[in-house]
Amino acid sequence: MVRWGSLFHFQGTGSFEVDLNLVEAFQTLGVRMVQLTYNIGRIMLATDAKKPD
Repeated sequence: MVRWGSLFHFQGTGSFEVDLNLVEAFQTLGVRMVQLTYNIGRIMLATDAKKPD
């Protein structure tokens, strides 16, 4: 028998901004893991974004 699973998560905590009450709201929606840090520099490289002057 083959079993499959999925995991909902965030990379970075930007989704919470400054409202920690959103933790419970996102948990209700199925989010079970949040990566506390994320390398913004890699996002900029991946999207070819430029730093503001």
